[in-house]
Amino acid sequence: MDIARMMLKRASYQMTAEAQDALASYIELRMKRPRFSNARSIRNALERARLRQAKRIFDEGGAPTREDLMTIEADDILASRVFGDDGEGEAQSMTESELDAAVAAEKATAAQQRVGIVIAAGTPR
Repeated sequence: MDIARMMLKRASYQMTAEAQDALASYIELRMKRPRFSNARSIRNALERARLRQAKRIFDEGGAPTREDLMTIEADDILASRVFGDDGEGEAQSMTESELDAAVAAEKATAAQQRVGIVIAAGTPR
């Protein structure tokens, strides 16, 4: 969990308490599967969770708050294939167009965070 917290902090993300519990369960299950590689596996899990988070925010519509853009929720973790019934496919798999939308939303999220960081720091644009 320390590795995940450090990675999220560096990327200006945070997790809800429920997401932290979900990630702890994810790590426990993932360690039992082949090719677990500690920091790399955690980084990959967090990257996928960020894509799911971006898709979730995109699907909700509206104008997300800065807090929304920075927060990973339990569902973003629990959608991992590690929690799937067969352990092979995504528990909630994305279509290609959904994945494209998630990538676009992730890019928008990153851009909004950069703007927010610049404004928060008082640095001229």
